[in-house]
Amino acid sequence: MSTIPFVVGSLYAHDFIMKELKVGNSGGIRVSTASGKRVARVVLFSTSEQEANPQENPYQDRTEGAILTYTGTGKIGDQNLSGQNLRITQQGDDFFPIYVFSLMSHRKSAGSPDKRWRFSGIYKYLDHFRENQADLLGSDRNAWIFKLLRLDVKESHPALESAMRKIIINEYAYIRTRCILPGYTLQSLPSSNVD
Repeated sequence: MSTIPFVVGSLYAHDFIMKELKVGNSGGIRVSTASGKRVARVVLFSTSEQEANPQENPYQDRTEGAILTYTGTGKIGDQNLSGQNLRITQQGDDFFPIYVFSLMSHRKSAGSPDKRWRFSGIYKYLDHFRENQADLLGSDRNAWIFKLLRLDVKESHPALESAMRKIIINEYAYIRTRCILPGYTLQSLPSSNVD
């Protein structure tokens, strides 16, 4: 049996995440597409409030319980709801999973390990709205903010299990072989012919 790469709460190296999830090497929102340009998955890289560095990263991501409030992409000036930002909102139509990794130590920190990204889990898009935030130059700008719900998929929560089934329809085989979520074993994931 192959090694399971993504366990919620575990740390991973940036290069490993890129390779395993087949995403690019830069940006906070990274999209992996399947045949026909269909979104296979979205990977979000979030900076924890403790690791925020306004000289490099003006984003004001925050977590409150199971809700991630994620700032869209674009460091200078008003952000647009297009490109990578728009992809997040399309999850409800295309049912792709949104993987979230949180930075646990800045790359410029003394003794920073390679495995600096904590796998926070798979998230469900809830809503988006505009918020006034400072950009990289310190100027006020309109930023797109996304509310995402972490799916704590456990057998004791059938409502979340149902939501998880919808999200994994397009990526069932990948999650079945590569990702373990709290409360699941490979054998307990739903079968691939989910309605």
